[in-house]
This record gives sequence, C-alpha cells and structure tokens, in this order.
Amino acid sequence: MNTQTNNTVHRAVMRRVYLSYTLSVVWSWAALAGAVFMVSLFSFAKLVHVARVWEAFLNQPVREVPAFTLSLLMKGEVLTLLSIIALLASCMVLLQQLRRIRPHHLTTHRIAL
Repeated sequence: MNTQTNNTVHRAVMRRVYLSYTLSVVWSWAALAGAVFMVSLFSFAKLVHVARVWEAFLNQPVREVPAFTLSLLMKGEVLTLLSIIALLASCMVLLQQLRRIRPHHLTTHRIAL
C-alpha cells in the first residue's frame, strides 16, 4: 500500500513539474514572438502577392528603389502595414532573445593540461 501511495504522489508531482515546464516554454517571449511572427507572415502572404511585388522591385532602376518602397508603404492598406510592423517587431524580439542564448561550449571552463 505504501508503494502505491508513493507512486501516486510521484505522478502528481511530476505532472505539476511537466505542466510548469510546458507553461514556461509556451509563455516565454521567444515563443510568443515566434507565434506573432508566423501569424503576421501568413497574413502578409495572404494580403500581398509577393511574386508580383518582387517583379516590380526588379523592374525598378536601383536609384528609384527607396522611393518606390516608400510609395508602396504610403499607399498600403492598414492590415498590410500592421502585418509588416508585426513582422519587424517580432523579428527584433526574436533576435534579442537569440542574443541572450549562449552556446554551451563557449561558457564551459577548459582545463589546460
């Protein structure tokens, strides 16, 4: 009977540990920024025909590309502009979060022989 009680307690504790780990991963800034990035990327792809925009960029002379880009942004729809802003903001958050991660081999101490 004692072993069964220990197993039940162990399962309950481990269930809480797994739940807290899952919540910490799901609610981290990187996961949230990744979700925002994916949603805004899909909405941008749905609102804008990317191949046509790319062809328009290639047909412009190089010196007129910044003015062309600015004119496209000024004529853009609100949802398209919001998806672009969400893409840029989520990229910035993701880059900041990736900068925090240090590779393990750079942080370990090496012993000289």
